[in-house]
Amino acid sequence: MTIKLSDYTPPAFAITRTEIDFDLDARATRVQSRLTVQRMDPDAPELVLNGEKMRLERVAVDGRELDAGEYAVDDVSLTLRGLGDEAVVEI
Repeated sequence: MTIKLSDYTPPAFAITRTEIDFDLDARATRVQSRLTVQRMDPDAPELVLNGEKMRLERVAVDGRELDAGEYAVDDVSLTLRGLGDEAVVEI
């Protein structure tokens, strides 16, 4: 995915803390992340996280696992709506 400078907008959320766990295997790599996010734009309706070739096994916000209808995922991103001003996102 190419992002051009002319397309740049300031981020709606800042990631203030990142914890990542990699489980490397010859057949597959499993990545678990825990992100503390803080809203920077009070009018932002959603948090969009870019990522390609993801197979989501779990999405949680503030320790609560989300149902599939509570987020959107496509080939290049994960979108979370309804976050508070600060949240812990686990993927």
